[in-house]
Amino acid sequence: DRRTNIVLINPDSGVATVRVTAYAADGTPEATHVITVGAHSLYQENDVFSNLLSSVRVRNRSVLAVAARVVIESDTRLYAFATVISNLNNTVSLSLPRLIP
Repeated sequence: DRRTNIVLINPDSGVATVRVTAYAADGTPEATHVITVGAHSLYQENDVFSNLLSSVRVRNRSVLAVAARVVIESDTRLYAFATVISNLNNTVSLSLPRLIP
């Protein structure tokens, strides 16, 4: 069992409006949330697939898969990454973003 946290960092002097969209294993967009990240601030959402994006888990059960993809869009510069943490031994994996062409 594991949990996934998403971290958003706004390095700019203005507020960032960020849209986070989660896709289930079959490519279906399941949830979209808009998050405001203050100037020069860090925002962290813990255990996103149990809380903020829980509909992805429901959809994946119906397609018998566990993968998911999250697309993050911002109206300003933004640094983003995710951590996947084991609930058994707290081992951490870091997931870095890729640009979508």
